[in-house]
Amino acid sequence: MECYATFRKGRWVEYKPTATAISDPRWTDAHRWLAASAYATAVTKGLSEDRAIVLSEAYVFKQLYPELIYTKDLEAGIASITRE
Repeated sequence: MECYATFRKGRWVEYKPTATAISDPRWTDAHRWLAASAYATAVTKGLSEDRAIVLSEAYVFKQLYPELIYTKDLEAGIASITRE
């Protein structure tokens, strides 16, 4: 299984792509790295692995489809891991 490691806050965070990230033909390797980066940020901010996966995939889909709008909660979660 593939694994993408991203360095955050003094440690390596491993992102193991989900079936969506691996099998969806719209996802490029660059999208998987983007998801890994978002995932690592979420995990280092204390979010659960499950929530981090949801947010990272939602973030990638927003990159693929800029007009995509999620629920307020999900949009807030995405914003919390993508802004400085």
